Amino acid sequence: MPFLGLILFVVGVIAIFKNGLPALRIPNRITGVVLLGVAIVFFAVGAPPEEGEPTVPPVAQTEDPTPTPAEEEPEPVPTPAPVEEEIEPVPDAIVYTGTGDSVIKIEKPEEGPVMLYIKGNDTERHFAVTGFDADDNRTTLFVNTTNQYEGITLDPGGTTDLLEIKGYGSWIVESRSIRSARIVESPGSISGTGDEVLLVEGDPTLATIEGNPDARHFAVLGYSPNRNLMINTTDVYKGTVRVQRGTFVLEINAVGDWNISLE
Repeated sequence: MPFLGLILFVVGVIAIFKNGLPALRIPNRITGVVLLGVAIVFFAVGAPPEEGEPTVPPVAQTEDPTPTPAEEEPEPVPTPAPVEEEIEPVPDAIVYTGTGDSVIKIEKPEEGPVMLYIKGNDTERHFAVTGFDADDNRTTLFVNTTNQYEGITLDPGGTTDLLEIKGYGSWIVESRSIRSARIVESPGSISGTGDEVLLVEGDPTLATIEGNPDARHFAVLGYSPNRNLMINTTDVYKGTVRVQRGTFVLEINAVGDWNISLE
C-alpha cells in the first residue's frame, strides 16, 4: 500500500540522520538505506494485494461480434383440400307428343347414348317407331308391335336425328339422358316389365336371367361398349350367361316380366 511505503520512507530518513551525520553509526545508516530502498520499491510497484482479495488478471477487450441474424423458418405450405369432382345434374327429358303418323326431329339432352321412352297404340293396331340419322340413314327400329306399348329403348350411338312414327291414336316420346336409367349393382338383382335400359355398377362376369313367360320375343344385350347379344329367344327363358368385362349398359327387349341377377 502507498501508506506503508510512506512510513518506511520516514523511518529510513530518521535512521540515516539520527544524532547527526557525523555521529551516525554504520549499522544505522545501512538500515536507513535499506528502508528507503524498500519504500521506493513500494512506491514504484504498489503494495501487494491484501490477504483475501483475489487477484484478477486483466481481460483483453475484444470487439463485439456482429450479431448473426436468426434464420427464418420457412412457412409451412398448406395442403390443398381434395377437390370433389363436380357431377353435372341429369338433364330433363325432352318431350314430344302427337297423334297418328308423324315425322319429328328430336334433340339429345346430352352427348352420348340416348334413351327413348315411348308410349302409344292404345287402340292395339300397328305401331312402329323408326330412327334416322342426319344423312337419312336408318339407325334403329325402336318399336314394332300390334299391342299397347310402353317402354324404354336405346339409341346406343346417339345418332338418331329423326323419328318416323306409324300408328293410330295418340303417342308420346321422351328423349332422355342415359344417366336417368335405373341401376343394377353387381352383385345384385333387379326386376322389370317390358323394354328397359339399365346401368351396371361393378364388373359382373355372370348374369342369371329369367323372363318371357308368354313365349314372345325376348332379348338381352350388353354394351362394353361393344354390343354383345346375351340372349335372343322366343321361348320361356331361365338360365345363366357370361357377361363381357366392362359391360356398363344392359338393354332388355321383352314382353312381360323379367328378372336379372349379376355376380
